[in-house]
Amino acid sequence: RGSNFNSFEYVGFGATVTESAERLHEGEDLLIQAWTTDNLNYQGKFWQVSFPSIRPRPYQKPHPTLARSASTEASIVEMAKIGRIPLLRGRSTEHLGQCIQLYRETMLSSGFSEPEVEEALDQSWIWRQFYLAETDQQALETFIPAYERAYATISQYREHWNPRDISVPKQPPPLPLSAYGEAPDPSAAEALVGSPKRVAEQIAQLRDVGAKNLMLT
Repeated sequence: RGSNFNSFEYVGFGATVTESAERLHEGEDLLIQAWTTDNLNYQGKFWQVSFPSIRPRPYQKPHPTLARSASTEASIVEMAKIGRIPLLRGRSTEHLGQCIQLYRETMLSSGFSEPEVEEALDQSWIWRQFYLAETDQQALETFIPAYERAYATISQYREHWNPRDISVPKQPPPLPLSAYGEAPDPSAAEALVGSPKRVAEQIAQLRDVGAKNLMLT
């Protein structure tokens, strides 16, 4: 759908934040029809296209699995209602657990079976910033200042390039070095950063709240 924080990216593609959800829904509909329909004549609001068929046909039937980023409760609920695989973040491990539970409960209340819920969660992914070093001190003192510089730089880009008449949320700053204790805190918005021992503890905490797969940057 687009960035949560960079409205200038929409402008670069001739689109707007306000129409992004509608564009995404139509784009997914076109994608699925292109995968599954011969002699397609698609006349949507944003796309008008005709062609005989996609070649080669996708190996997966009826079409490749779709997943979508879900960073807000509203998005999580929307994905759960249609059984779509979610790509989650969660500010902290505890918050991530709440997001997973919300997805599970919403999917069940929408008529999906327990095995269907488990299958969707087995394919879900969790995004985390990641840095590993021999010791906690080495990892934290190397990664956190670099992460803070990157955040400051992109914040400057957003301040300069985001159109003033388009409202988008501001990205929360990284957790400072002083907020990292000797042991991982599941209630804090920590990155996966530290020695192998510390990071293994963090991964175990993520697993305990229901995380299945990790996307690491």
